[in-house]
Amino acid sequence: TLKLVINSPSINKGEVYTYNGSIKTIYYPSLKQTVTQDVDKDEANFLNIINKLKNLGGKTTTTVGSDKFIFEDSKLVSIQTKEYTANFSGYKESGDNQYPTSVKILENGKTKITYSLSNFK
Repeated sequence: TLKLVINSPSINKGEVYTYNGSIKTIYYPSLKQTVTQDVDKDEANFLNIINKLKNLGGKTTTTVGSDKFIFEDSKLVSIQTKEYTANFSGYKESGDNQYPTSVKILENGKTKITYSLSNFK
């Protein structure tokens, strides 16, 4: 399960996205309404990246199956798969951990979507 709270843009501020498997639940505070939907392809790719990170051990460039995890200065900078490439940048600290502030997903060498991340807990 992954929970995202939207901080920006202001029109979406406060929306809560909860992902569980292939289902997402969205809470719209301005409408006081909850909606359940299927996860779309872009979201599925992002969730797949999160799942890959859970099982990653170490901080050196490695290949797991057909996925290549590229590290620089002990920070993950890229995951290259058959379907997409995920580039990580702008690391910040939260507690004892470091997290990227930007995750850019590319398909066929072209940017498909960029996630800006903040307020890690």
